[in-house]
Amino acid sequence: QYLDTNSNNFGLFDSKENQIVVKLFSRNLEDLTEMFPEIVESAKTLPYENIILDGEIIGWQERKEQFLSYQDTMTRRRKYSVKTLQESVPVRAFVFDVLFLNNESLLRKPLEQRMEILAKVDLRKSKDIMLSPMKVVDTLGDLQSQFNMYVKKGLEGVVIKGLDTVYSPGVRNYDWIKIKKSISESLVDTLDLVVLGYYKGSGKRSGFGIGAILAGIYNEKEDRFESFTKVGTGITDDMFKKIFERLQPIITKEKPKNVEVEDILKPDVWVYPEVVMTVKADEISKNRNDSKIAKGYSLRFPRLIEWDRDKSVYDIFRVEDL
Repeated sequence: QYLDTNSNNFGLFDSKENQIVVKLFSRNLEDLTEMFPEIVESAKTLPYENIILDGEIIGWQERKEQFLSYQDTMTRRRKYSVKTLQESVPVRAFVFDVLFLNNESLLRKPLEQRMEILAKVDLRKSKDIMLSPMKVVDTLGDLQSQFNMYVKKGLEGVVIKGLDTVYSPGVRNYDWIKIKKSISESLVDTLDLVVLGYYKGSGKRSGFGIGAILAGIYNEKEDRFESFTKVGTGITDDMFKKIFERLQPIITKEKPKNVEVEDILKPDVWVYPEVVMTVKADEISKNRNDSKIAKGYSLRFPRLIEWDRDKSVYDIFRVEDL
């Protein structure tokens, strides 16, 4: 996102004369500006008084015209060795929405109008910012064709958005839906879960201080997090070390008040529900009919896909989604 702003006591769109200021933020408003200098320099070429763009920064090999893995891209989320990482993991910002332009908010304009405005945004000089491919489809066949094309390219799938929808920051609804290639498997989608604690493990894993993770889902009605599954697969030795280090600052001696856990899943160490992880599993199964926690459901063969997501714990998979 490109913002005409300044961190030294200036408002969101205040600026000093002859000075262009760029800010990059994650969805949770973490300041990422220092981590992606090439995106900052590209944003400075945009010929507008002020503009906010929504998109995603992804590792990109220009020579091969292909995306780098999520794990490679995440290595850029550091404030040190930026120059070295910039060379080894080049990135591009793929823009899919425009929220503000030349002192005008576009949030309440329907997506179809925002797409028309975005198509006219001048990106000719911005080497590392480009439009994300977008296509209006009229039939299920058109959608299936687009989906198949992107899956063959090694991508996850597509995001479908209603043309008449407005932009609602921080709101969870069905104005847009992800369709992933995992629909061909028993479990329709990957699941974003919150870490509730961990188990110390045995054997080799005991040396890492952690052997498995307790993951939970959100019960919106009760405003609490409920135990759902134990995850110990899909984690490398190096990842176990990173997970252990990440969880140390949020350890608590007692179970948090907004957490409910099955007795059989009680972890060795409790943590505050702050870290979001993505898992994939063979299926969601019901094996505890008398339980009110997660309605008695759990996951079969869960494995870690992404760790420490930049996502609110209130936007994860919910009991209501079961």
